Amino acid sequence: MKKLNIFILLGVLFFSCDSPEVSSIKNGSLGSCPDRTVDEIVSCYMASPSWESIVATDGNTYVNVTGSIQYDGKDVNALLQFLINPDDTFEANAFEINEIPQNFFLLAALTNQICEC
Repeated sequence: MKKLNIFILLGVLFFSCDSPEVSSIKNGSLGSCPDRTVDEIVSCYMASPSWESIVATDGNTYVNVTGSIQYDGKDVNALLQFLINPDDTFEANAFEINEIPQNFFLLAALTNQICEC
């Protein structure tokens, strides 16, 4: 029984560990809603969010969160991307709906709207 408990604990730790970059975004906050973490507002607004960090060919580190949202009365797949700046601050960088990049105005509207969730 003791071996089973250790195995379960190790499994939970292994599968629930986020990269330092993902953790910094999840535990951070947006200027539009500084009293809640990004993880709280994303989890409220987006169904089944999935997080990943990447280093792109431009040398920058990004954190992508993907999941399902309601857009124009329909369920769509969304991607919200954050850029991690050299000074360890971050900013919303991109927004996609069904793999189609959206403009800056929709990105700004999204970051404001998710704060209301």
